[in-house]
Amino acid sequence: MSEWDLETEIDETITTKQLDDAAKLWKELEGTYDDAKALSTAAFKEYEKGEKQFQELLKKAGKKKYTVEGLGTISRVDKLGVTTPKTDEDKRAFFTWLKAKGNDVYFRYITINHASLNSFYNSELDAASESGEEFNVPGIGAPTSSEHLRFIKEKVK
Repeated sequence: MSEWDLETEIDETITTKQLDDAAKLWKELEGTYDDAKALSTAAFKEYEKGEKQFQELLKKAGKKKYTVEGLGTISRVDKLGVTTPKTDEDKRAFFTWLKAKGNDVYFRYITINHASLNSFYNSELDAASESGEEFNVPGIGAPTSSEHLRFIKEKVK
């Protein structure tokens, strides 16, 4: 029996009122959280606007660095960035180049997105389950199960 098959012991003293109240509180707290997140997003946009304004002023003043007494030193810093390869051809070229750098480098930088890995794992698990095969992926530990809630709003009649 796997941990997925284990159920919590049922407590028959729990009432529908307790469930209703807990569900309403959860959704109320979600609203509070969403409001706080919206405020945070708005504050971040203002922060970015202020940062951009100061950065433009520094550029126009011909300064890379500026010190404000009692505050600190602010510097303009240039930073290069690249995007991950998108096409199969670009991915093959990149991983061939990476492999040529040696195994230490290759295995440090060859990664898979967590969501993509889980999606792939679950589709492979489903296929193995349908065919009755044992399923194991080398290098990937046993899956863990986590439970979450999904909410579907009641339709207004």
